Amino acid sequence: MAISKLGFDQTEAEALNKQALTLATVGEMQDKDAADYLVAIMRQYKLNIDDMNSVVDSLNEVSNKSGAEVEGLSQSLSKASSAAALAGVDFNSFIGMAATSIETLKISGKFIAVLHSNMLEYYRAKTVKAEMLIPC
Repeated sequence: MAISKLGFDQTEAEALNKQALTLATVGEMQDKDAADYLVAIMRQYKLNIDDMNSVVDSLNEVSNKSGAEVEGLSQSLSKASSAAALAGVDFNSFIGMAATSIETLKISGKFIAVLHSNMLEYYRAKTVKAEMLIPC
């Protein structure tokens, strides 16, 4: 994998590669896809390399307890985490939202990401607009 080309030093790249390989194994996906998902989630939630073990564990655990597959969860979170973070939804809450949506609606993580991005942006816009109406 070319994680070192994404701005990580050698030590960080090795640690992230290890987590990506674990995610690829538990999620039965390509190594490159797993690495891309982890980097996207990490950057959107402003997490550290040290947090990636917990992210991989969470994705696997939630998948084991729900009808959502690891890859679908990874897709959803990698595409919509920035909208969730901006709306104040933490990682653990958002992974639960994604799993529930995937399991209930029976659609892919990519479509869930679009759904959540739009929904969270709408919520955030309404909240900001309401805050602007409150007199100081």
